[in-house]
Amino acid sequence: MGTRHSGLATGTSHLCMICGALIILCGAINYAMAADAKRVMFLHSFGPQFKPWSDYARTIRAETIRQAKWSIDFSDFSLAGARSDDRESEAPLVQYLRALYLREPLDLIIAVGAPAASFIQRHRSELFLTTPMIFTAVDRRRVDYDHLSENDTVVAVNHDFAAILTTILQVLPDTKTVAIVNGVSPNEVFWHEEIQRQLAPFANRVVLKWYDELPFVDILKDAANAPIFSYDGSFFEGALVGGPMFSVMESSAVTANVANRILSGERAGDIKTRPIEFAAPRFDWRQLQRFGISESNLPPGSTVYFREPTIWERYSWQIASVVAVLLIQAGLITVLLREHRRRKFSEVQARQRMAELAHVNRFSTAGELTASIAHEINQPLGAILTNAETADAILQSSNPDIAELKDIVKDILQDDRRAGEVIRRMRSLLKKAPFEVKNIDLNDLVRETVEFLLALAIARTVELVSVITPDALPILGDRIQLQQVILNLVVNGIDAMRTRRAKIASSAFGLRASKTLLSYPCLIAARAFPKINHGGATFRIRFPLVQ
Repeated sequence: MGTRHSGLATGTSHLCMICGALIILCGAINYAMAADAKRVMFLHSFGPQFKPWSDYARTIRAETIRQAKWSIDFSDFSLAGARSDDRESEAPLVQYLRALYLREPLDLIIAVGAPAASFIQRHRSELFLTTPMIFTAVDRRRVDYDHLSENDTVVAVNHDFAAILTTILQVLPDTKTVAIVNGVSPNEVFWHEEIQRQLAPFANRVVLKWYDELPFVDILKDAANAPIFSYDGSFFEGALVGGPMFSVMESSAVTANVANRILSGERAGDIKTRPIEFAAPRFDWRQLQRFGISESNLPPGSTVYFREPTIWERYSWQIASVVAVLLIQAGLITVLLREHRRRKFSEVQARQRMAELAHVNRFSTAGELTASIAHEINQPLGAILTNAETADAILQSSNPDIAELKDIVKDILQDDRRAGEVIRRMRSLLKKAPFEVKNIDLNDLVRETVEFLLALAIARTVELVSVITPDALPILGDRIQLQQVILNLVVNGIDAMRTRRAKIASSAFGLRASKTLLSYPCLIAARAFPKINHGGATFRIRFPLVQ
């Protein structure tokens, strides 16, 4: 047991020694890397989180690291007292910075904003006299170029407030009052005067309303629903309408490039850059919609951001799918309609051909019945002639018999009607008429057909018997075609049967049979049932009755 404890203690001791060595080694590596790194200090105006300079400092730092070929050790200091005009408070900071970097001088100082640039220029002789310096994110009017040393360079910007107001009046032509949110710090007092000077030409066009000393809460109450414009792109985050503004990325990229040139050994005073102007106008689509600003009012070259995607951009494949389905359906419907039209046309042509065939068939039947029809017509015509001659002889007598004459006239009229009926039936048979469905009585149709065929039956020495039901048999059909069906059936029966007696009977079928026939997809439902009976045949034709 004692040996085991001793071994465990020894192993633990060795492990602790190894861990300690690793920690010392890592610390030594970090120290060596820090010793070789370039030392860069950011001097912030007001504070490291004060917009817009905080955005510039963050972007400059990222761009400098991205472009650099060496490691960089950054440090940050802020001028908290720059919001007032108390310069006596600057002395302790100057002493602190001088003591901090006395033995380990900086490789580069980047002053961000006008207050930081003014602080450095006031204390250049006391602080970092030979350290390279970059003044950035500062207007060219806020830098004293006459007091720049050979170790100083400026990446300046040029504020053009007249261009901003011109854009506002172009975008919102009905603007009468422009409210300016500024402040009372020394830097903002300078810009109050400069803005007034630049906007003096617009004095007859708009009224300038200043919010220098008004609390922020009161500013919101007074101008909460007004469109907001700014000079710097760092504020373009959703509340601004837009306009010409400085690009944080453009200015930061130039500053980072100058910083790396200085860190690589180039003298700061030899690096000259042109003041950065406003970037191309950009606008927030959401604010344009909110204030009803038409994109046609925007300056040329403007870019609209945050535009909501259209319905097509959101649901392009869904819309395309629906349209494709609709087109396919439309194509199928078109094909079906075309086929339906062709079918209807074919049906019309078929009916026309059937009607023509039936008409030809009626002519053929009429040709076969010519002799019997002529006989049926000649008989009443001969009777009329005989009665007329008799009446003439009676009238020539000295004492004509008036009663006899009346009977003769009555006979003439009756024979005339008989001949006229024969002609009417013949005309009805031969008439070329379209298919027309009507309510007709089957009994009347049978009677008319039997009367039409009497002459043929007499000529063929056939006894034609008709048994007509006393009740009406209403059916739906074409009268001429139904008459043709019955006529063909009787004529064919007369030609084919051995016996010399033909019987035509009409009767109402049971209600059940009638309903079954009504379900047929045709206007005339007919069935023929041959029934052998003593060498004869019976044919039945069934028609659906009209209920």
